[in-house]
Amino acid sequence: MRSSLLLSAALLAFAACKQPVNPTTDPLSLTIPEIQGSDFLTEYDNDVVETQGIVTAVIPGLGGFFLQDETGDGDASTSDAIFVAYEDTPPAVGTRLSLVGTVDEVSACTQLTRITELTEQGTGTVPSPVEVTAPFDWEPLEAMLVTFSETLTVIDNRFLGRYGELFLATHRQYTPSQVLDANDDPATGTTYTGYTEVAALEDLADEQLDLRITLDDNSTEQNPEPPAYGTYENPVAVGSTVTGLTGVIMQAFGRYALQPTEEVALEIIPAADLSPAPAEANLSVATFNLENYFNGNGDGTGFSGQGPEDQVEFERQTLKIVEVLRGLNADIIALQEVENDGNEPTSAINQLLAVLNDSLGSTVYAAITDPAEATNSGTIRNCFFYKVDRVTPVGEPTADIDAVHHRYPLTQRFALQSNDAEVLVSTVHLRSKSCSSAEGDNLDQGMGCHNATRRDQMAATLAFVEQLQTETGVAAAIILGDYNAYSQEDPVDRLRAEDWASAITDSAYTYTFSSLVGSLDQLMVSPALAPGLLLAEPWHINSDYPEYLDYTTEFNPADAFLPTPWRASDHDPIL
Repeated sequence: MRSSLLLSAALLAFAACKQPVNPTTDPLSLTIPEIQGSDFLTEYDNDVVETQGIVTAVIPGLGGFFLQDETGDGDASTSDAIFVAYEDTPPAVGTRLSLVGTVDEVSACTQLTRITELTEQGTGTVPSPVEVTAPFDWEPLEAMLVTFSETLTVIDNRFLGRYGELFLATHRQYTPSQVLDANDDPATGTTYTGYTEVAALEDLADEQLDLRITLDDNSTEQNPEPPAYGTYENPVAVGSTVTGLTGVIMQAFGRYALQPTEEVALEIIPAADLSPAPAEANLSVATFNLENYFNGNGDGTGFSGQGPEDQVEFERQTLKIVEVLRGLNADIIALQEVENDGNEPTSAINQLLAVLNDSLGSTVYAAITDPAEATNSGTIRNCFFYKVDRVTPVGEPTADIDAVHHRYPLTQRFALQSNDAEVLVSTVHLRSKSCSSAEGDNLDQGMGCHNATRRDQMAATLAFVEQLQTETGVAAAIILGDYNAYSQEDPVDRLRAEDWASAITDSAYTYTFSSLVGSLDQLMVSPALAPGLLLAEPWHINSDYPEYLDYTTEFNPADAFLPTPWRASDHDPIL
């Protein structure tokens, strides 16, 4: 499977110079298409050449200009244009010129450097942009002027604040295992072992790469202020669109980027709204991964770097998370990635609880953490907040302490104050997809590394909840949290096989990774509870928004921080 390294900083290398290995007295006289050739790399690297063309774009921020053969060679396999690294005053767009320089491959981009002669020969007609449609083949178009006939969608903005980049595609792209099943075809099956359909997932991943292009900002500047596209108050969210995009194609470090030559017609989608729980609902629940909510020693010191770096970042993180919790307004909220630092007033969970209740003006919520006999030994844990006037905990919280778990699932039995109905709610945080220590069945086979462990963790959780159902006589149960598994992966199928139902659709998403969206977070209900489901949806306040809006201060401009829910975490909550 192919992969792309998406780093705008690499464009700094375009002005880099190398000494020719075999400089010649008389330059080779070549057309631009001959220099480019039909292979991925030029055969003339380090040769001194003489060539001619029309200037199609001048981009000082990249340290040069683009030169295109006036007529081209008529061969669709060769590019008609080339980037010229040039530090002096560049010629104007439309200038016809000849020049002598050295061919140089910089990060697989063929360019001309060390220009020793440049002769302007009047003006000419700039070649019309090549109209491109998906699937895209960029190598034959390297450095050429192109225009897109179709509207493109922003699929990733994680480097917008750092490098001024947006990643675009013909449509929003899903993680393959969100929509295809490694075991079942069609994907609606409930098989949770085997890997017979992995090839289809790999094919989809490859197909989606051919539908993408990076939109850069004509600059190698890092951390531009304001952002290259959008504003701090109106950020470019994933799902925004660009129409009529025109520019030149550059290549660096395994990815192609378009440098715009015309104004970018960007339509930014509005901030995501959340449908509140209906007034007639007798229970609302939510799940939210807080992305390492750590408070150091609880007194403004002792920050380890896991989560906030200092008290300023901690207070900014707290402000954003409280805005999310207030917006969810759920009766029961399952929380993951909370610092595992006990239950004293200075613990992370109790400091968050205090700020939340203070913002609400009274003691609206209480917390449930680890039972005494099953305290997590890791750095993070699962917790609950619950509304004291809506639900009542029945008995003590319980935890499945099976050794398969990395973070113990926390389960609490609740009674609804409106009608005395009872429900078991279990919050989980399964093993991550990180490939460290992965071997055997835990190697990546279409569902990320450690899928077998996550499957076993969910099987243990299900058995534990079923035992509680039997012991308590409570058939209504919910398993929610960060499954670290997309909707067609084995942990979800394991529950579906027992007639548990997902509260969200397969097209829902809570997370963006490498320009692909999917739902790592799940909210699944037992067969007894499924008929009563009224509403469920992720709240897209995090996965769709640029990272420069988060609580951290490194790289993020001071004006970028806003007291909004945007980018409170890297996961979207589900209500």
